[in-house]
Amino acid sequence: HTEISRPNETNQQDEARNMKELRDELVRLRRDLSAEKQASALVDVELQSLRLELQQNELSVKQMDTIETSRLEALNEDVIKMVRQEMIISNQNFLSDTESKLNKIVSRSRELSSSNREMMSSLEQQSLLLLQKDKELEEMKARYFCSIALGAKLNLKGKIINLDIAEMFEAALAANVRWNDYPGWINKRFY
Repeated sequence: HTEISRPNETNQQDEARNMKELRDELVRLRRDLSAEKQASALVDVELQSLRLELQQNELSVKQMDTIETSRLEALNEDVIKMVRQEMIISNQNFLSDTESKLNKIVSRSRELSSSNREMMSSLEQQSLLLLQKDKELEEMKARYFCSIALGAKLNLKGKIINLDIAEMFEAALAANVRWNDYPGWINKRFY
């Protein structure tokens, strides 16, 4: 009987040891689980804290953005007003300068117009004089030509040459013979 109790005792001791190990393992697991739960809870608390902080930062950023937008809009309005005012002043100055220049041009144009009328009248008179002088010069050239041709004809001393002096003059004009070259040109015709 003692032999049977010994294996039972051993079994009981083994079971007791196993139970103790299981209890220790259970305590350790509970501790680990508790630590994990605590760590998880801490992580959750930290996440919640970060979320709240993020929401606060977003609100701050939105508020700052709204304030900056309002400031920029006000600043933009002021800048736009200032630029418009500068443009108005610049345009007024430009218009004033342009009007002054235009008045000077109109005044000068009137002066020139009056002067031009006088000049045109003078030019017309000079043109008429030049036309008269040109006509007189052409007549003098024709008389000069005729006198040279007549002199050349008279110098032929009895030779009969049937040349029309008026036709010769027309031929000289058509050939663009200059008046100072008339004597040589005429002599070539007669000799």
